[in-house]
Amino acid sequence: KGDSGKLTLGFGISSFLLAPKHVAAFRVRYPGVQVSLNDMPSAVQTQLLAEGRLQVGFVRLPVPEPLQSQSLDTEQLVLAVAADHLSSPVETTQIIENHQLLQLAPQRGEGLTAQADQFLTARGLTPGTVSAADDIQTLLALVAAGDGVALLPASVKHILPAGVRLLPLEGEHTQWQTGLAWNAGIKDPLRDKFLAMVMGDGQMS
Repeated sequence: KGDSGKLTLGFGISSFLLAPKHVAAFRVRYPGVQVSLNDMPSAVQTQLLAEGRLQVGFVRLPVPEPLQSQSLDTEQLVLAVAADHLSSPVETTQIIENHQLLQLAPQRGEGLTAQADQFLTARGLTPGTVSAADDIQTLLALVAAGDGVALLPASVKHILPAGVRLLPLEGEHTQWQTGLAWNAGIKDPLRDKFLAMVMGDGQMS
């Protein structure tokens, strides 16, 4: 009936606050359910969902077939810079061109890397050097240390260290949808109860 058992969920930086909030609410409503929440890239989540090894993912949309999804929010691309580097207003394009660009390693942030590449290409920007890190926290620490700048989701504001500023970006390739993804081909009453609670109306389409 979906009142007990195990619920395995995935999430990424864009759902850093959203996913735990819903998990906490679900645990109150269904205390007999064991819930695990794991931080992993959207591409990994969609693969695990397709294989039946993950029940629900908080992911970047769209998702590949046969998965189904529901949009929950719009994410925004921002430029993370060292706060003490900007004593006067400077165009973001100039900042990117004049600094090393720090990115997540492709296997850790395939969607974010593609988003950043689209943003740069559309503006004819070619950063001088590009360096990769394995996680968002490391990227932010490098930015704070003045080692470069990074194109990141605005959600990093929730884990922003001292010494880093986020500059808003506008225009094409600066927004994308995030939401829930699941494999409707697998019967799972427990998953369906979680989806219904998050979406409020139980519509899973």
